[in-house]
Amino acid sequence: MLLDGRNALTCLINSLLSKREIFKNMKILVIFENDAKSAPLTSLASAREKIRVFEILGATVQIVTSSQVLTNNDSCADGNPYVVFQRPFSVERAKEIMDKYMFVDLENIFTQIEWHGLPAVVEAVLRVIMEFYKPGDSIAVVGGKGFFGSKVVDACQRLPCEPIIIDEGDALETALEADILVTTAGVSRLLDDRHVSAKQVVIDVGFAARDDVIPLYDGDVGAGFYHIPRYITPVPGGVGPLQIACLVERAVFAATGKNTARWSVSKTNCRGNGR
Repeated sequence: MLLDGRNALTCLINSLLSKREIFKNMKILVIFENDAKSAPLTSLASAREKIRVFEILGATVQIVTSSQVLTNNDSCADGNPYVVFQRPFSVERAKEIMDKYMFVDLENIFTQIEWHGLPAVVEAVLRVIMEFYKPGDSIAVVGGKGFFGSKVVDACQRLPCEPIIIDEGDALETALEADILVTTAGVSRLLDDRHVSAKQVVIDVGFAARDDVIPLYDGDVGAGFYHIPRYITPVPGGVGPLQIACLVERAVFAATGKNTARWSVSKTNCRGNGR
């Protein structure tokens, strides 16, 4: 069954439409490190979806580059806007911006203590894990030494659980041993029926662009194998919308100091294994 992040995001948006005054005076900067035109297709797609959602809710959203913010655009800082650093983005450059301005970084606003220190996408992954995790379950993280993978590994230790780390040079077949499989490699169709099993919950964080197939984007798990796991987050439409839902929750908390209704990927959000 597909764990449909779009349903969870839509439910959250609908719950906030009657509270759009929260977003009325909210200014959000989506900051690219360099010119957005040169950004990877996956980064542009992610940014467009964030902008769409926040504009639906009534916020003012502006795309800027790090150079615009740092060199000549004090107008960017008007109203101490909320910011989303659109990856890829260097930590050093982000720190330079945050040192200069009193921005509200949505990656560092946390509505619950258990999410403290987590990027929004890692919070999304951990919350899906927690909906299905049972004591004694094993968790494997493909790409567990990478930027996001290592953060997922660290987050899983809060359960507590010591995840199986699978990275470059390791046997991908080790993934079959896990009850919950998180894959963060970002390599199109890396995993297939040799790596996923019917008992598993699979959380695919990979997001890769292709120019030889339709749809244009896919994940680490080939869509032709979505019928195998017990549950799987599809790409697109799985973790990406849940990341945005986390950002929306954080924006509401930053503006009001109160938690909003929390999204949940429950069995009611599942749909058949068609694409």
